[in-house]
Amino acid sequence: MWFRQNSRRRRRPQSYRPIEVLESRVALTADVAVAVVEGVLTIQGGPEDNGVFIRQIALAEQTTPWPGARYQIFGTRSPSVFTRNFNTINGQPSVIVDGVINGVQIDLGDGNDELAASRPQPNGGRPNANLLGLVTINMGAGRDRADLFIENHRQIDLDLGTGADRLTMGGCRLIR
Repeated sequence: MWFRQNSRRRRRPQSYRPIEVLESRVALTADVAVAVVEGVLTIQGGPEDNGVFIRQIALAEQTTPWPGARYQIFGTRSPSVFTRNFNTINGQPSVIVDGVINGVQIDLGDGNDELAASRPQPNGGRPNANLLGLVTINMGAGRDRADLFIENHRQIDLDLGTGADRLTMGGCRLIR
């Protein structure tokens, strides 16, 4: 018997070329720089949306001269509804600083920033964090929010910048 071979060759389905991945799709977080220099706590944000929470830590009973205030500073969720990533503090989720005796300088730069400060208690209360010396807070341009539960015996300079900002000061004591 004679079989006629199909003159048309069957085409193999073409395999798709792999897509080259150019960059990761992981959303970057903002890193906030924190340092204590000559007894002044400095917190410096950038143009990204920054979220920072300052919690005063009670010192154990001291037998030596007072070493200054001690704080734990956390990176909080970025206020941006698009990223909602946790910010980092010096590349970490949080840092502990001590020796703060001469003041606090906070500059979070532009962006939609959030700042909170308090001294949470185990029973859920929120007594004020004692921010010592001259306190300067600059939130920069953007839609900023500051929730401050603080006590200060000297002076607080607060600049929320331009934008639709919100300031909450609960139970604050400014003693002069």
